Amino acid sequence: MIADSDVHLGGVIRHMLVSMGFSNIHVTQSGTTALNLIRSAGYDLLITDWNIRDIDGIELLRDIRRSPQSANPTMPVVMLTGRMDIKDVRIARDEGVHEYVLKPFSAKSLYQRLERTVESPRPFIVGKNFVGPDRRSQKLQPERERRERMLTAQPRPMAAAQTIQTIADPIVWSPDRALKQKLGTQTLRSIITPEVLTKAQCSIDTAGQEALKWMAENLAELRRIRRQLAVAPDEPTMLTLCNAALMLSSRAGTFGHQQASEVAAMLYSFCRQQLVADNIAHGQIVDKHLEVLQFLIAMNMRTGLADMAPLKQELKKLIMRHAPESGAASYSLHG
Repeated sequence: MIADSDVHLGGVIRHMLVSMGFSNIHVTQSGTTALNLIRSAGYDLLITDWNIRDIDGIELLRDIRRSPQSANPTMPVVMLTGRMDIKDVRIARDEGVHEYVLKPFSAKSLYQRLERTVESPRPFIVGKNFVGPDRRSQKLQPERERRERMLTAQPRPMAAAQTIQTIADPIVWSPDRALKQKLGTQTLRSIITPEVLTKAQCSIDTAGQEALKWMAENLAELRRIRRQLAVAPDEPTMLTLCNAALMLSSRAGTFGHQQASEVAAMLYSFCRQQLVADNIAHGQIVDKHLEVLQFLIAMNMRTGLADMAPLKQELKKLIMRHAPESGAASYSLHG
């Protein structure tokens, strides 16, 4: 199951997985649709973005792990997202994600996380404050429910979802090797060879001119939201602007437009951390980012990349000059 609000990237991910040998892949932009299908059809693996429709990726993950209606609480979940803040990584980890992969991504970066999930599954911890793969093997140390003693792993019960509801003390289930068992005696590496990865990467590389069209559509949407924000300076519109900038950053970087990706990421960070909707200077900062993005997209249509370091430095100076030092103003999206 692939859940991604970006229909174009969702299609690319699907083509990559097909090239790697995966089958029966469903792509949706809706967290609710993903959840219903996972409950009814028994998917083996979920790749989800954080920002998806109806319910977000974290809510989807939480339901899979903790709901009494969950078809498979230990289902491997890979979060493929542009949200790069360490606090977002911690939230996803503490909700029980198996792997956290940043956009922009490549066939190789996605494969490496899939290989780890399939070939080296971790013991599964079930407790009041945490349900998910053992976090102690990760670099980020758990902040909740620290365990002072080793627990003996036991087989996962048939009624896993119901067991989670009644758990009193933390328990450990043996690693879920369902995906590994489907490979039989083969390893994922023997199936997804470097040649296969090269073919999978072509799903990204051949997008070419189509990717530029998608980026242009994304930029037009950003401009529309910016005009709406000028009329209705409220938090929902700010959040929409923030998410649209993140989508453009993910698209641009994945398809090789690194400069545009970095500028869009700068806009996303500004909108999320510092933007005050009714601040005129802040609106000008957003407009300047959009102007630079317009130039970069047009330039890439004709000639390719150029060194944009000086211009990006000017954008940073503009933010430093006009952004508030505190979060006291209304409608500022912090967190």
